[in-house]
Amino acid sequence: MAINEIKKDSKSIAELEGLLFNINNGDLSVLEKIKEKWKFKDKEGVFRFALAVMVQAENSTLYIQEKNEKKALIPGEGLIVEDKKKPE
Repeated sequence: MAINEIKKDSKSIAELEGLLFNINNGDLSVLEKIKEKWKFKDKEGVFRFALAVMVQAENSTLYIQEKNEKKALIPGEGLIVEDKKKPE
């Protein structure tokens, strides 16, 4: 999987506002599968929806219903800063 932020060192992108990401390999495949499964018009919509869901989540935890069981979804330890790790 690969999602990498593109730094603005290059003059061709230095004047652009915001962030740029290169998405390839498994992450690009997953992005396409999500777009199709959820019937998003485009890949940008997948990101907009994901951001909207995460900003609404309390305590940085999302919950899904799976087989009549509520399941917590939290970022993996390699994705978060030390003080945001889940309690033991």
